[in-house]
Amino acid sequence: MPEITKSGSRIRINGVLVNATQVQELRGKLLNIHAQHEARTLLSRESQLEILDLLGDKSHKALQQKVQAFYGKVKELRDLLAQLSISEEERLRRLDFARFQSAELEEAALNVADEDEQLAAQKMVLANSQTLEEKVLTAQKFLNEDEVCAVDL
Repeated sequence: MPEITKSGSRIRINGVLVNATQVQELRGKLLNIHAQHEARTLLSRESQLEILDLLGDKSHKALQQKVQAFYGKVKELRDLLAQLSISEEERLRRLDFARFQSAELEEAALNVADEDEQLAAQKMVLANSQTLEEKVLTAQKFLNEDEVCAVDL
């Protein structure tokens, strides 16, 4: 029951204070208010269908259940079609990317048969580069820098 005071109004349901949003939600479920500009519930499609369905007999209810089952199946098939359409688009996108990669590989002309062995040897050289540098510096020292160097001898 609403309480109207000088400072405003309060609405209580079963003694519990509620806000306007809660009242609106409950109002649509519990009662129809017939007042000026309140015929809006009759204008909503959901209300119209509900009223018509309530007027139907057993055969109408059986047909209603069949229509609901068919509608569910149609919705399921539409979802599947949308999923397949997306899958087709994804397939075409992947095919295009694979063609691009293939063209890039052909342009690179990677026809060296023993490329793996060459890369392994280069890796060994690079891995031992510090040792090689030390050996070269030692050899250079023996050739040029000692008091009795190999060049002078």
